[in-house]
Amino acid sequence: MKKVILLFFLFSLCTTGFCNKIKTLTFNKFISLVLKKNLNIKSYNLKKNIYKYSIDKYISEFDTNFKLKLDKSYSKEFTGSELQSATSTYYISKNKNWDISLDKKFYLGTIASLSFSNNRFESNSNWSILNPSYSSLFELNITQPILKGAGISINKSEIIKAENILKATEYDIKNYINNTILNAAYKYFNLLYAYKNYQARVESLELAKDILNIDKKKLSAGLTSKDTIKQSEAEVASRKEDVIKAYQTLLNISDELKKYYNDIRADYIIKPDYIIEIKQLDVSLNNCINSALNNRYEIKKINQEIKNAEIDIKKTKNDILPELNLNLYGGLSGKGENYSDDIERMKNGKYRQWGIGLELKYPIGNRLSKANYKTAIATKQQLIFQKKDLENQIILEIKKSYRNLKTLLKKIDANNKSFQSATLKLKIEKKRYKHGLSTPFKVFSYQNDYTLEKLKLLQSKIDYCKEILNFYKLTGKDLFKININKL
Repeated sequence: MKKVILLFFLFSLCTTGFCNKIKTLTFNKFISLVLKKNLNIKSYNLKKNIYKYSIDKYISEFDTNFKLKLDKSYSKEFTGSELQSATSTYYISKNKNWDISLDKKFYLGTIASLSFSNNRFESNSNWSILNPSYSSLFELNITQPILKGAGISINKSEIIKAENILKATEYDIKNYINNTILNAAYKYFNLLYAYKNYQARVESLELAKDILNIDKKKLSAGLTSKDTIKQSEAEVASRKEDVIKAYQTLLNISDELKKYYNDIRADYIIKPDYIIEIKQLDVSLNNCINSALNNRYEIKKINQEIKNAEIDIKKTKNDILPELNLNLYGGLSGKGENYSDDIERMKNGKYRQWGIGLELKYPIGNRLSKANYKTAIATKQQLIFQKKDLENQIILEIKKSYRNLKTLLKKIDANNKSFQSATLKLKIEKKRYKHGLSTPFKVFSYQNDYTLEKLKLLQSKIDYCKEILNFYKLTGKDLFKININKL
């Protein structure tokens, strides 16, 4: 009967323009919609792609570079010497070059360059044996750092740091999703309370109407006065106002829920579908603390930051070393009056060149590198302190939540007893009123106490459910993986 009355009121309010329809939404379905459609979660997930691109940026330093160069030049100069040209007062030269090269840096710090250069030269000089002449050079140059900049770990440091930042970003995203789910769950429980509050207000209104009907019958029988009728009618009007206010709150919170899954334009009211079952949490506080320190995303994120600080220490320490490079080069050359002769001479290997050398470079004082090294050490120590402080904060939050859960269980038990007492008192007072042993004022008072105790009990149960979710999050559990209908 109560459900029929409730639906009637919902229908009557909807037809006045408050909403178009009612949509039932379970807790898990709501959370699923939030994970799929929440715009903030989608936006936050894009951070992962941004940091993925930064990894490619650092890897690109080790990409192979291809270079092709083509050029042509012409020169005409005045000369007063027959040694350069017996037939003209001008010295004319023509050059054509086509060069190909490949450059690459390796993780050891090695820089290698492989080049193939070609030249065609023509002039009006009397001294040119080959005119035109072709010359080619196939050359390999290698530079290997020995101290500063040497080693795989040093040269891959920025890549590894970018990978660590990506992991930290993923932890940050998951933590954000966890917080979003927690806030969304809180809002769902607020809706549940608003819905139950609306039900209670409708029930309270019906109880007041029952008293009014009884008073009308008594008035007809001459057993009460018109003043009593007016008092009952005023109470009914007041409770109608409470119903309208409760329904308005229900609409507002329903819209807030729709915003979480990007459906705010929809004109329906959400009816929550959730049965609260209070189960005592049977866990070890120490185990929960250890779980939090191992699994909380904030801890995992700062661990990645500490790893990057350690990489910076190693890198900046290496930067203090002198720059000592081993330079090697070797190549084959050729020359001829035509290109085929030029290439043939280069291929036979008779005309070759090579070289080896060391290059040392070291800034006097080297204050910048030393300052960077000290800064890196201080940064790591700062992060270690921040991690310890974060751990202390997490332990404090878990202890508070753990104690709060126990307190809420006691509060639920006390509110349940108060509600049972209020229910019994109302039942007795209604019987007394029917037999003329009580007044409408007393019945209304007991009805208000009944509604108040009912809502207090509901609020304490909802607070317990909220705290359970908060406790799960504090101990490092993923709320988006928990079956929330089985808290």
